Amino acid sequence: MPSAIAARRLEVLAAVRADPAGLRFERETLRHSLGTSLADLTVPIEVSPDARALVRGAVTQAALLLSTHHRAFVPADDLDRLILHEDYASLPAAPAQLSPAGGGPDLRAASLLAPAVHPALTGGVLGAWMGKGGGGRSLVALWIELLRRAFEEMGATRGRERTPLLVALALAAETQAAGADAKACLPSPPIDRYLRTAALSAGWLAARTGLARAWRDAGRGADDPLLAGLEAALAPAA
Repeated sequence: MPSAIAARRLEVLAAVRADPAGLRFERETLRHSLGTSLADLTVPIEVSPDARALVRGAVTQAALLLSTHHRAFVPADDLDRLILHEDYASLPAAPAQLSPAGGGPDLRAASLLAPAVHPALTGGVLGAWMGKGGGGRSLVALWIELLRRAFEEMGATRGRERTPLLVALALAAETQAAGADAKACLPSPPIDRYLRTAALSAGWLAARTGLARAWRDAGRGADDPLLAGLEAALAPAA
């Protein structure tokens, strides 16, 4: 069965291969940089503690939601431990369904895509996590707000600095790092690896949803080469 997301990933790969410089930063295009040569060029950027806590809290909640939702596959001892977790009582209710559980167009689109990204990530689970009261909703909002600011800052440089790409790289790295914090909300091996991947896939879908919304709000076209660079920065295997 053809996959729209797989087709898009191939388009992004082709765009990046055609223009590898699109993902490289040159010193003259950066407002702030460190290092004495191109070989040790670094960009000073920091994710604030509250933003880091939001990212890691959202991924941790996704892990706990997945682990308890798929409880039939979790050993009894692990399930008891997870139910006693301090965040269990505040988990959003996830209906047992593959299709979206409601919400706006962006949430429904992400929920439809979720099972194709990871079998454990049903539309019901993702819809609950990215819906009202879920950590994914806050994560999407974080991506929208920070990318909005990044587009404004890029505009102030007249497009010279690709600030949104810097933001995407930093937040994507934080999302991947959050996988380590999610360990306490996962069952014992080997099931933990399966559900950890699902939780990180939820983080990627939240990032992708936030990017799509911020891109529309910025009024940028689908043929803008910056979009392929941003999607490449978000790719789970980057």
